[in-house]
Amino acid sequence: MGEVYQSLENSNGAAGRFISSHSQFGDKVIARDLGITSWYAPDQVFIDVVGLTDPFIARKKAELGYNIHNRYLMEQDPASLEKMKVLFAEMRQYLFEQNAKWLVGMTYFGDFETAKSAKNAIKKGEFSFFYDYFKNDAFYYHIASDARFFERYALAGIWQYSATTYVTLFQNV
Repeated sequence: MGEVYQSLENSNGAAGRFISSHSQFGDKVIARDLGITSWYAPDQVFIDVVGLTDPFIARKKAELGYNIHNRYLMEQDPASLEKMKVLFAEMRQYLFEQNAKWLVGMTYFGDFETAKSAKNAIKKGEFSFFYDYFKNDAFYYHIASDARFFERYALAGIWQYSATTYVTLFQNV
């Protein structure tokens, strides 16, 4: 239990503290894991990409019957896949309309070798490595695959969450 808490404290918690110290009251934050991040940034408004606390996102996902866990099944059906593409486009549009100052991402690397390469990329200051993986994050509706993302957001921080996962913080510039 202590290791899990320490991991959260050093990643999501660090992102929350960073956001809090670099924000004004009411700044918006797009995030998936709200817990400890929002606890450390209580003066910010969090937009929950999962939809647990955001009625618009919850409604849109429910209309389609979409959730992150049945995504793989839906991708196998051409009609469902097309509906997912429409949903993802609507979600990206909604998130961009929020004009959030921050986006807290989780960047997953599928294996230890790739994660090791990520760690080396950080040491070298080669952060584009993270963008390439974040582009495919379905939790964020592939928001980083949209050209508007790079026009508006720049990487502001990276914290290691686990051996294969990093918290990536993007700031609206």
